[in-house]
Amino acid sequence: MTDPLSFVAGNWGPVHGGHGPQFNGPTFYIGEGERLLRGGRDPRPTARDHLARLARQFVEPPGYGTAQALLAEHGCTILIGHRGIGIRAAGQMLLRRLGGPDAAIQNETGVPDQPGEPVLDTHQVADGDLILLDPTDAEDEDLFRIMRLLPSYRAELRERGAHLVVVLTQDRDDLVRMELRPLLAELERPNALDVVRRHLQVAEIPFAEGQLRANTALRPRLTVEPIHQLAELVRLIGAARERLGDAEGFDAWVAAAFAVLDELGHRVAAQVKEQRTGPQRALLLATAMLIDAPADQVHLAATELTLAAAQPNDERPVLERDDLAQRLVELKIAVDANGHVRFTTFGYEGAVRQYFWTNFPELRPNFRTWARQVGVSPHIGAYHRGEFVSRFADQALRTERPDDIVKLVEAWTTPGLARVRTLPAAAMALERGLGSLRHGSRFRRLIYDWSRDPSLDTGKAQLALALCRDVIAATHPAEALVRLHHFVRRQADDVRAAAEEALLRIVHRDFREFRRLLDRVVTSLTGPRWDADFDLFLTLARPVELLLAKGFLDHTVRESLVYGWQAMLFERPSAFWAELAGEWLSAIENDRRPELWRDTLVRACERPGAGSARLYAVARDWAREPGADRTTRGRIALDLTNRMDQAQGITPTAAPRHRSEESVR
Repeated sequence: MTDPLSFVAGNWGPVHGGHGPQFNGPTFYIGEGERLLRGGRDPRPTARDHLARLARQFVEPPGYGTAQALLAEHGCTILIGHRGIGIRAAGQMLLRRLGGPDAAIQNETGVPDQPGEPVLDTHQVADGDLILLDPTDAEDEDLFRIMRLLPSYRAELRERGAHLVVVLTQDRDDLVRMELRPLLAELERPNALDVVRRHLQVAEIPFAEGQLRANTALRPRLTVEPIHQLAELVRLIGAARERLGDAEGFDAWVAAAFAVLDELGHRVAAQVKEQRTGPQRALLLATAMLIDAPADQVHLAATELTLAAAQPNDERPVLERDDLAQRLVELKIAVDANGHVRFTTFGYEGAVRQYFWTNFPELRPNFRTWARQVGVSPHIGAYHRGEFVSRFADQALRTERPDDIVKLVEAWTTPGLARVRTLPAAAMALERGLGSLRHGSRFRRLIYDWSRDPSLDTGKAQLALALCRDVIAATHPAEALVRLHHFVRRQADDVRAAAEEALLRIVHRDFREFRRLLDRVVTSLTGPRWDADFDLFLTLARPVELLLAKGFLDHTVRESLVYGWQAMLFERPSAFWAELAGEWLSAIENDRRPELWRDTLVRACERPGAGSARLYAVARDWAREPGADRTTRGRIALDLTNRMDQAQGITPTAAPRHRSEESVR
């Protein structure tokens, strides 16, 4: 890739509210051929850092001790509580405290990607797993199936020393079966003052205990605000401190934060009512969407909004209209020495965005049309385009319109567009959606549908690969694996290679995912075949991979390898798998557990046929390789051959038999 244009996005993940995932923006590199690549990052630190921060912020809610006791005694508990009190965060903390700071928590929704796939698949549970099952957004029918299968799933987990925490909202209580009710732990809202105190401490915002308790503006909020809103309040207090300076003090910072949350909404409403003309209202919203952008870019965005909203044109000649500077002054919008615009009141831009999306619902489709143009406009800087897209996505998610984001993404990923602008915009919108606790499943489903489309455009496929690898894998590795596997099966060349590389990154981190992928591959080899899975088996079955995953000692993995080798031996010529067989034979020669490798190959040759003859020929050639210990290798090859014969009911011989293997190569 030559002379790449780098597009560096800022912190455009959802505002962290004290629970759920938080992701930072990626860097995309687009070079010749409009090819999108993404600098990979390991999702493990992303998830681990989130849990570490959550552990510092977390305040135990009433009922947490009961849940902890149930989890210790039964290996399972079902947390139930009202939305907004942090039940998912409580579930994460239960498992993290059980497994330690480096514990890997498996996040499951329980809802399969498509009909017919197993619900709560015990086959994928490894010894000692820590599983958080969060079906809060599942349809009632799906949740009923999950609850019906949960007792047997739980029993299987118990046998394997795994632990399970299920998260449910209070309104789904009636779907919990009677035999599961002894595992229920009802959580209540944690002490709000403790929550605020803890978040202030973690954010290193200085305060005195007396200030915190005596603040008259804060006290009434503590009993009504959702926990995530209190976390947002602390974030605003920190932002106010940065804006006002330490000299102003804690009470001033709190007042500024509350102005953002409360008073600014009324002020925005009054200003919008004063501005009766469409172009002025458009300029106000455009400024809020492109805060700190150059004034001419804001003006361009405002013009696009008037077009998207079908606002009648100003019939006056241009020289008779108010100039841009006058219009900005009328809106109390400041322009700095560099020509960049901003509001003079802290937090005003957020209140403007929220007001327009909340109070003009009939314009929301028009806002999407507007975003489609501005989010990829060549006349607006890359950074400000990115901020615009992230702010649009925030409002779409807040107003329960995730499909607005989906429609934008589909428009931006249409082949033939200027990918240097459209693919980063689509990536930002998608990661925003994937980071949503409420709507994340909608976007994971979109990526799933893309992964199964063999005619998928290359740019869209590369975008989806990056999101699977760096976003979905952080919180839902099993779902990322499934999507990447579909890409390996259906794509070609660079896309397929990138998907396979991303798959291997996931399975190298987690033996559970290694076993999951091997099982999917072998199921394909012994059922509806995909040619790509034969290649994947060659990679997964290499001794170096099996030893790295520490999977060869697992009985389930060895069973999968038996069936995989059977498919290889009997359905592919020896030239296809001879190198892998040589590595296995060398493992028999050098590994401390040679019988594991040998017996797996023997079991694969239990049925007579061309496969065993092919393996015999490869073993013979391996024993005769130049520089090898031919005596030792000859003994290994003879022993393997005799055991294969014995498995097929043939009497072993004292010396290698001379088979006519050339006909079966």
